[in-house]
Parts: sequence; C-alpha cells; structure tokens
Amino acid sequence: MAVSNGSEGSGYHPTGEPLPKDYPFIIAFMGPHASGKDALLGKLIRISEAKGGPRLKQILTFKEREQRTGENPIPAKDISQIPEYLRRGMQIDYIRVSSQEEYDSLINQGIISVPYQHSGNRYGIPGTFVDVLTDDGTNPMFVIDRDGLNALTTYVVSKGLGNRILPFLIYASPAELESRLVGRYKDSENFHEMYRYIGKSREQFNMYRSSGDSTRHQFHNRAINGLNPEQSLSHTVNRILDVLNLETRIGDKDAWGFREAYVNAVISKLFGGSAVNYKELLEGGDDLRIEIPEDVVARYAEDKNIDRNTFGMMQKRKVIGTVNSYGIISVLFEPFYDAAEKKIFLDLIRKTVGLTPESVYPEIKAAKTSDISGTVLLDSNGGFLDPYLAFRSYDPIKPPEEFESRPHALVLDGIIHTDKPRIRPMDHGRFCQLFDYN
Repeated sequence: MAVSNGSEGSGYHPTGEPLPKDYPFIIAFMGPHASGKDALLGKLIRISEAKGGPRLKQILTFKEREQRTGENPIPAKDISQIPEYLRRGMQIDYIRVSSQEEYDSLINQGIISVPYQHSGNRYGIPGTFVDVLTDDGTNPMFVIDRDGLNALTTYVVSKGLGNRILPFLIYASPAELESRLVGRYKDSENFHEMYRYIGKSREQFNMYRSSGDSTRHQFHNRAINGLNPEQSLSHTVNRILDVLNLETRIGDKDAWGFREAYVNAVISKLFGGSAVNYKELLEGGDDLRIEIPEDVVARYAEDKNIDRNTFGMMQKRKVIGTVNSYGIISVLFEPFYDAAEKKIFLDLIRKTVGLTPESVYPEIKAAKTSDISGTVLLDSNGGFLDPYLAFRSYDPIKPPEEFESRPHALVLDGIIHTDKPRIRPMDHGRFCQLFDYN
C-alpha cells in the first residue's frame, strides 16, 4: 500500500476498526538534507519529557550509504552495544551496514523488519518499533525518506496496526540549507562533498515542494527574528508538540480535517464559540472583541506577581482584522500605547489559547521584514503598538493555489485608523515575499 496523496489523508489511513485515541502513533520525520531533522527529533524528546508530554523514543535505522561529515554511525556488528553507548551520552546517528551479505543476514535474523532501497542504497527499519508500541505505549520516531515511508506504511498495515503513522516534513529554504552545509564543512577540506550535498539538498527541496501536500504535517525549521538558533529550534518543537497533543484528541484521518479542527480550537478559545459563530460575528458588522477569561488573568497575575488591578482594558480587546483559512488563523488587535501592556496581553493570549503561535519576536516596523507572522509589529504611523498573532497548524512548503484568491495575510501599512479600522488584503506576490515562498 503506497502512501496516498494529500487529498486522501497524507499518509495517515486508519483501516478496519478504529484504534483507541490513546494508542501511540508512529512518527516519521523526513525532509531535505541539512533541514535539521535529527537535532529537532532529539530536542523534541527532551522537551516532551520535561513537559510531561507524549512518551517518545527514537528508533535508529540501518543504512548502507557512506558516512557524511559530522555524522557518527555505529557498525551493525556493534548493535548490542547501543544501550551502553547511549548511557554514556554518545551520539549515534544510524547503524551502518557494510555489505549485501550483512544486510541479508540482518533481514534473515529478523533484526531488519522493513527493508527498502533509496537512491541506490539499502536501508532498513528494525522491528523493535512494534515492541515499543505494544509494550509500553511509547510513540516510536524515525528519520526516514519517502521510500522508507512507503515501505513502513505497507508493513504497518500488514501487521494490523491500523496505520497510525504521522508523517512530518521538516524543511528549510534552499538558501538556509546551503548556509548550514557551508557551516558544517567550514573546518573540512572536502569541498567536493560539500558542493555535492548542496546540490542534492536543493534537489530534495524541489522534490518535496513539487509533491505539495504529500505529508500530514509540514514545519519550516528556520531561524526566527529575535531568537538564537537553540531558541528557534525549541519554538518549532513546541509547535510540533501542540500538534501531537491535538492528534490524540482529534483523530481526524484527513490532514485538512485536522487543520480545520486546529483552527476551530483556536477560535473557541479566543472568541468563545465555533467557527460558524465566528463567521457570523465577522459578517454581522459589529465590533469583534476577544475576552480573556478571569481565571487565566488571575493565574498569570499570581505567577508574574502583578497587581490584578493593573490589567484594566487588556482583558477585552477589539480585533481590527482577522483571516481564517488553510489551517491558519491570524488576528490583528487594536493598538497599545504601552510596550509592557502589549507584552502582557500577548502572553495572556498564548495562555488562553494553549498553543504556540507561529513565531514570537520582535517588534518590527511594518512591511520591513519577511518575519511578520506571529510577531509583535510596530506601526509606522506614529508608534502605535499593534499586536499581531498567527496560529498555524503547519507551514506549507507550497502554498495552495487558492491562496492567490484568498490571501492569508494582512497589509500592515494599509491600516486605516478610524472608528472602523479596516485592513486591505495583500496580493499573492506580496504574501509569498513575506512568508519566504519562492
């Protein structure tokens, strides 16, 4: 059974009787070379454990390919030593297979349960991931490629596991991929290998981009304005954890169904109703306001040791503009005149919704940078501090064609400060520029 296209559920197809919602997922990460999959996976395990989130375990896969600069594989003959190596804190990227004979032996012994080929090399997934699923309810995670996902899907369905696979595409732009590879090889003289992988990473990016919505979840692993690389990675990991937690509650087999449910969850927290009520409010012509619950304010005031009476009008705020489409909801609120109040307000919004916005820093002059989604924006018309947040269930590597007619963004220099402020939508080209779509 091949992994489907996006319209059929993006690699996630419950079959037969539905599994319990608390049954673990099989989480597969893939993406271009140097997109940061391994670093993200390790950070995901640590943050989830610290937060009491889903139980996660990385499953090392077998690879016949050559070792790359910066990698640390172990030979297949030493697999019995893996627990000891990990106990010592040793980095292990994969298990290296040295020959056809060794590969066949691992299959015959049942150590490799999911053999497959990719780019002319032999790969394999160990059957131990099934034990992880069935014995202790942990979610096994792999770093694989599209050929591996196809093979894994066929195996999981054949074993009657209901195909609880959640495929994640982790990507970076071609310029970001090149920069990371140059940094990785800066102390090496192997420039031929560096340029080969730069070309390969671009090919992989274009391949994933041309396939469109072929994975259930997509995240842009990038540097975020105002955050250092470690903080940027943690921010992306927190967004992925939000998705994993929602998956256990929503259970929609279709990717677009999940994205709609994500936005509905945000709407219910922000506006206290369903997407239908939200649409009626928008069409009604009355002012749209959000109201932060009293209990959220009280907990925040206690945690931050802030006088409860200082919140004033922060609890109720007029919405100047909002867009809801394609699993993304953006909201621009009426301006603040005090930076400290603005920061508190945005913190309260995040706590009210309970999800991580697409990005979180810094103050930016309108339309001066592409890093606007989910940031705090500094208006260019005299210093109004306009809070702007975007909650995104995914980062589409290729925006849907309909974005041209339903652009999901706001033109900040088009704000009209009147009794009824309005925002004109931006054209498709401007949207692509602001969100780094090439």
